[in-house]
Amino acid sequence: EVEAVALSLAVQALHAPLPASRHAALQVVEKLAPRGHPQACSLLLLRFKDSDWGVRRQAAVTAASVASTSDDKIKEGLAALKDDAEHYVRVAAAAALAALQA
Repeated sequence: EVEAVALSLAVQALHAPLPASRHAALQVVEKLAPRGHPQACSLLLLRFKDSDWGVRRQAAVTAASVASTSDDKIKEGLAALKDDAEHYVRVAAAAALAALQA
C-alpha cells in the first residue's frame, strides 16, 4: 500500500520543473515500479528527451529495470539515446539496451 502511494507520487513527480526532482523521481520509479508498468514506461519515453542530461541518463538506467523486454518503443528510445551528446547518457543507454536484450 505504501509502496503503491510512493510509486504514484514518483510518477507524478516525473513532470516536476526541477531536473533534480525528475532525477529523484526516476530513482524511486526504478526501485518500486514492476517491470512493464505502463504509466512509468510511457513517462520514460518523455524523459529520454529531457533537457537535462542527468535525467536522460537516469531514465535509461530506470528503463533497464522497469521496461518490458518486449517494449519496442522503449528500445527505440534507448537506441536514439546512443547518439546523445553526453557520454554518460550514451553509456547508460547502451547498457539498458543490452539488459533488455538479454
